[in-house]
Amino acid sequence: MFNLSNFNLWLHILSAVVWVGAIFYTWWVLIPGVQSAYSSEEAPLRITGLEKRFRKVAHPFIALIAITGVINLMMPASLEKFKSSPTFGMLVTLKVVLLGLLIFLHILRFVVYARRIESGASGAKASEEGLKAWNKSKTALVIQALTGIILIFIGVGLRFS
Repeated sequence: MFNLSNFNLWLHILSAVVWVGAIFYTWWVLIPGVQSAYSSEEAPLRITGLEKRFRKVAHPFIALIAITGVINLMMPASLEKFKSSPTFGMLVTLKVVLLGLLIFLHILRFVVYARRIESGASGAKASEEGLKAWNKSKTALVIQALTGIILIFIGVGLRFS
């Protein structure tokens, strides 16, 4: 049956899958594709430029994940699960902490590392400092992807706890 609770749940899942899917797309498709087409000094700037455009999509989905998540937790069924299942409360807490980590890594990549990559660039080539930031950014992206998958599995687990 279609109701607000189901619509909110599916909107939450859709938002999470789009954001985490985009992280995996960046890791598995975008980065290898750009690195095969450009030199190691040019690729970080190209990828950073493409990711800037994606922020216009990512940020609304991040907000939607947070808003729909709060709404899901305020539903009567969730409030009842908090009272009756300690496991549910622990999973929700873990999910919120991991979401915080995911958002922190997102900010770290787009605010700190992207600026370092762009700041020392000479023409279309990243500086040595920029390449170091690029390597850290890629590591953060992998952690984001793995954290995102864990979050999705925890979310599924919440439905059955």
